[in-house]
Amino acid sequence: MRFAALVAGVCLGLAWLGPSRADSDLEHLLASVRAAGGAPYAYHVRARLSEIDDGIPQQHDLELEQARRFLQDCQGLACRGLFTDGRRSFETDSNGTAEPSGDSPSLFDASLQAVLLEEFADPEFRTQGGSVVMLEPFERSGSTYPRLRVSPRLGSPVDVTLDPHTYLVTSVEDR
Repeated sequence: MRFAALVAGVCLGLAWLGPSRADSDLEHLLASVRAAGGAPYAYHVRARLSEIDDGIPQQHDLELEQARRFLQDCQGLACRGLFTDGRRSFETDSNGTAEPSGDSPSLFDASLQAVLLEEFADPEFRTQGGSVVMLEPFERSGSTYPRLRVSPRLGSPVDVTLDPHTYLVTSVEDR
């Protein structure tokens, strides 16, 4: 009888320590986001827009990789840019020379980047100091939209809404 009581107590204790239903739901949702988006946080993303404005060639470059971001605008041969590593910002010139910027990177920009690259869905995101919490979903046109509060280690909390059919991000709100 004492053995049965001991076993029951151990089982109840282990059940209490196991993952909760909310943790399981969150893990399933994040796995769906990773599957839908192809884990863009794992890549060095580059984009370039080239155009001609009033006869002057324009080029706009954007590079994203984890917390690092580089933006550069060129008009003809004159370029200026901004690089941030998540903690510090640097202004760049046409030669690519970096000078420290007096501006600190925006906490919202860091959060927005973590959401756009779907970094919040990476299993390493939370072990590296970020947090993801499920919020109450909302209903629209008969569909239930999952919502998350995402807080990157170097950012501010943002609320993220996901499409219930594709699991892609539909909106980001600053908190």
